[in-house]
Amino acid sequence: MFALGIVTFLLFGLAGLAMIPLGLPGTFIIVAGSGLAGLITAWELISVSWVFIFLGFAALGEILDLGVSALGVKSLGASGKSMTGALIGSIAGAIVGTPVPVVGNVIGAFVGGFLGALLVEMAVSEDIGQALKSGLGAFLGKVFGSLLKVTIGSMMIVKVLMNAF
Repeated sequence: MFALGIVTFLLFGLAGLAMIPLGLPGTFIIVAGSGLAGLITAWELISVSWVFIFLGFAALGEILDLGVSALGVKSLGASGKSMTGALIGSIAGAIVGTPVPVVGNVIGAFVGGFLGALLVEMAVSEDIGQALKSGLGAFLGKVFGSLLKVTIGSMMIVKVLMNAF
């Protein structure tokens, strides 16, 4: 059963990591995989307390992702309305990109965030230079937010693999 727990966790872990750049809550999939692996191995592979710690890290990752994305927009002088535009644009872009297999959501979320911040900043300030900087900030914030969540997910996987071996 121990080997089944490891394989199950690795499948969930790799799927979770692949989901993060798509704008999906991949860290929570890793948490679910750790809980399932714990159940399969009678909590030998990972303890209940570590599953809850992972849950906290997953929630922290989501908060950091949103915060870093907002800081990316704000750091380049965007208005608060542009930050909202970037968030709405990211969600809309991910939805619009859905028909394109695998990468559509990712590209859509990044382009949508850029366009959302750009268009709202253009409407608010009518300054194309500032609007472009706002869009760039939204794009970079999304990239760094996703990288943070991939790092958190990778740390969860390493912890469980250290327990296994």
